[in-house]
Amino acid sequence: TPDVEAEVKKQLKDVEKTLKAVNGLPDEITADQLKEWKGKYEALETGFDTLQGQFKELKMAGPAQRSNNPFADQLADAVKELKQNVKGDSIKGGSFSKEIELKAVGDMTIAANLSGNIPNTYRDGIVPAPTEMLHLRQLVAVTPSETDSYHFYRHSVGEGSIEFQNQELETKSQFDEDMTEVTVNLNYLAGWLRISKKMLRNFKGLQGYLSRWIPERYYDREDTKGYQNLISGATGLTVTAGTDIITNIIRTIGAQRKAKYKVNGIVMDGAVWANILTLHASTSGEFTQPIGVVTISPTGQLLICGIPVYVVSWVGADEVIIGDWTQFEIVQSESLSLQFFEQDSTNVRENKITVRIEASIGFALYQPAAFSVLSVESVS
Repeated sequence: TPDVEAEVKKQLKDVEKTLKAVNGLPDEITADQLKEWKGKYEALETGFDTLQGQFKELKMAGPAQRSNNPFADQLADAVKELKQNVKGDSIKGGSFSKEIELKAVGDMTIAANLSGNIPNTYRDGIVPAPTEMLHLRQLVAVTPSETDSYHFYRHSVGEGSIEFQNQELETKSQFDEDMTEVTVNLNYLAGWLRISKKMLRNFKGLQGYLSRWIPERYYDREDTKGYQNLISGATGLTVTAGTDIITNIIRTIGAQRKAKYKVNGIVMDGAVWANILTLHASTSGEFTQPIGVVTISPTGQLLICGIPVYVVSWVGADEVIIGDWTQFEIVQSESLSLQFFEQDSTNVRENKITVRIEASIGFALYQPAAFSVLSVESVS
């Protein structure tokens, strides 16, 4: 009832005050202090017995039943310890250890009412790193080789020419053709990593993600190696007399066509691509691209004079590669493989897994003059 609850609260204040004094007792006390505090313990025990009866009436619960009220539970434990510690003329253990925690009722908040951290929510899977939009092996052919020594013969125009026979019985004009053997040595382009079995087990989907990501890292490196091989050997004609990027690209295409090389692809990075699409006169700010020369297909493919432009990250800054991409190939004697090994080094003893990726490849530049590497650093 309200009257009983009010009386319990009033007595609780007195109990709390006495408990604080009891808990402040030193470990060793004198005989006079023992006599004084024994009386207080007896009075406190009587008060606890009274409170227990009132809680029984208030909560309608049996004396041995635990309540859902934390204070009532603490109070019951305190009374039990008090009865055990007050024995005859001595205090068992030298002090009274139970403290009753009183806390004011208030709004529940994370800061005040939560012990620990709030529950976490995790997104499924791993957020992937960015990947290349077009790899070199998507632009050129990949040719198999039975061995790691790949050979081809490159035809170069020889001496002499074909001429008219000026008069009857005159010796006709003689000419010859030259052939050059080119050797491509193949080797492993490879890498490996080691990962603990515990990490693989505790990160859901990690092995599947690595199976997709590690080949991407391989292709990135293959792109770079192939690009380096290409630009180091390319001897195609370039024209840089123009005042803007588009003019130089078109004139270089014209020079290559005059040299009998077809141009079927233009490769550049994103910065050059953006400069082409935002080309304008420096004074008026208007676009000055010739109508129909630079176009964009319905699928977003940029075209210059109908020739597709490929935007990649593996070319050098301010570089445009203009060429016949049938004249460059990736040669491989062993295709790309990704394998997971438990039996490697100390893996068994240390619960690790070794992951290896590799392919045996080389690069065949069939006609160096079929590629022009145009620098557009000084033009806009």
